[in-house]
Amino acid sequence: MKQLGLLIRLIIGIIAGILIGMCGQWFGIADTAFFVTIIRLLATFTSLFSTFLSFMIPLIILSFITVSMAELGKKANRLFGLTLLLAYGTTVISGLLTFFIGKAVLPGLIQPITGDVLESNAFEPLFTITQEDINALGVEGEPQQGSITIAEFKEKGCYKTQRSKGDALTYRPFEAFIADPVANPAATASGKFEIYSATLSAVVSSLGYSAIPPIAKWQIGDPEQGAGTQTDAYPLLLWTPHSLRRSHTVNDNVVSLREAFPQECFMSTVDAEARGIKSGDTVLMTSPYGKVLRPAKVLPTIVPGAVALQDGAWIRIDEETGIDLGGDPNILQAPKASGQASQSWTGTLVQVEKYDGPLTLKPDKDMPIVMPVGIEE
Repeated sequence: MKQLGLLIRLIIGIIAGILIGMCGQWFGIADTAFFVTIIRLLATFTSLFSTFLSFMIPLIILSFITVSMAELGKKANRLFGLTLLLAYGTTVISGLLTFFIGKAVLPGLIQPITGDVLESNAFEPLFTITQEDINALGVEGEPQQGSITIAEFKEKGCYKTQRSKGDALTYRPFEAFIADPVANPAATASGKFEIYSATLSAVVSSLGYSAIPPIAKWQIGDPEQGAGTQTDAYPLLLWTPHSLRRSHTVNDNVVSLREAFPQECFMSTVDAEARGIKSGDTVLMTSPYGKVLRPAKVLPTIVPGAVALQDGAWIRIDEETGIDLGGDPNILQAPKASGQASQSWTGTLVQVEKYDGPLTLKPDKDMPIVMPVGIEE
């Protein structure tokens, strides 16, 4: 039997890989331990073999060049020099051609678009600035006409954009797809909105952190955290909403925002009363991974069994006890990844107790700001 060529074998391998991946969906075993293990083994082999190839290919090319030069004998140096000159010369020439063609062609394509946008008056200056304003500010610039004067903005403290139906700020998600799904397919395997996503399921399963079925369903992804995994030592579940005083970690050094929105441990009235905790008390939040000291905020609207600590607070570790005085929930959360390699931000097991230890927790606004070395305050 005639041996198959390398290209044919590569195509057969690709088709076989696709079929193996699809078998999990066809037979309903995509989220079983056996199928996930097979996918992980294949993904590991692919990664290792790819690394091996990336290391070996340059050596193979070098060996071919060495053998060829040896066979050429005396003419090798001249041919090698010509080859090197040709390679670098074509690289430089192609780069120059790209530059000059881009410089000649792109302005003709970009300028009409930019001009149309500017002429449409889709965007206009926000502030009306007079020469008197410029002089008063002690800066240089040109007067301009906008939607609101600087004095009016300072008086009101805000500006509300006047909107109208169909104006330039109108944005309709997937408008082109909805108008013509055939001509403007969605960026999915089917070209449509997918409730059943075999692609996402295969990607997540192949990464090896966890597995998800093609159709969303409730499941406990980690037996060590999340609803249903609470223990006597850690009976509460932590969730980490966003804070009004910062964007993730950005702006957490602004004292006025620290005063307006303190970093508190939000907990239900039921859980607080069971622990003798009231709003304003200093509480110790403990998980299997760390400890955080925070003032309590008791609310009747928090679900019993859950506590909240807003994300993004700057860490401030007490070196003697290892307790974080800054209120960063990362200190409490497990160093684990799930899904597409994202950390699990909800469902961390914690315990909250009234603190009577030696540490004193100052109000956030009075806490010193820790800055990176080399950055002046």
